[in-house]
Amino acid sequence: MIHSYEHTTYFREAEQDGYIGARGYFGYFQDGVTGLLNLVDKGNVTLVEKYRAPWIFLRYRMHFVREIGYDHRVRVESWCEKRPSKRTLWLDTTISVEGEPVAFGRLEACVFDLDTMRPALMDFIDFPYEMEEDRDPVSVSFERLPKKSDGMREVYAAPVRYTDLDKTRHMNNLLYVNRFLDAFDADFYDAWRPTDMEVHFLSQCYEGERVGIWEKTDEANPRRHILLATHEDGQPAAQCALYVEPRHR
Repeated sequence: MIHSYEHTTYFREAEQDGYIGARGYFGYFQDGVTGLLNLVDKGNVTLVEKYRAPWIFLRYRMHFVREIGYDHRVRVESWCEKRPSKRTLWLDTTISVEGEPVAFGRLEACVFDLDTMRPALMDFIDFPYEMEEDRDPVSVSFERLPKKSDGMREVYAAPVRYTDLDKTRHMNNLLYVNRFLDAFDADFYDAWRPTDMEVHFLSQCYEGERVGIWEKTDEANPRRHILLATHEDGQPAAQCALYVEPRHR
């Protein structure tokens, strides 16, 4: 099964320069995969109410081919990769304009049982494995990221507020993208364009908690930035790798 939809980009989705970039593309990505799961009645609202076992999105990876203006028409296609695992689901998405890809990515998800507070097999939610697509996956790969802030600088810390929460009453995973992007200022993004971004989620952040954002530049690759979100006690909540290239606009 492939879920596809078309969307006219809006000014509110654009970066400070007026173009759709990482933040906007991640939004379309999440809309695509959640729309796909809702089509088979396995969206998080249903799973929480029927099984008390929502999806936890474990890892995102996106490649940004180019930025686009906020008045473009994009086509978003999402599908489940066909894999032998019953523990994790890989959801792929491509975003295109007039048939040309502008961004694509992969998401890994698992089912989380709220009663046992442990991951569960997808059989627990009667997952329809027949929806998996036997087609070429997107060309991105997950990487290993550090879980400690050694050698990093704390850029800022900010509390989780009501508008950060989702159905499971923790901070929506997509909002970590914004927090990691906010580790850099507008001058940085005037000079550098994000090309790839990967985010791993390790533990949940809840309302009122202050989340710290840490950053360092990869010594072996100055165009790769390593970021970490931490709880107030210093334990890791999420990891990120952000790749950039000089702007040529």
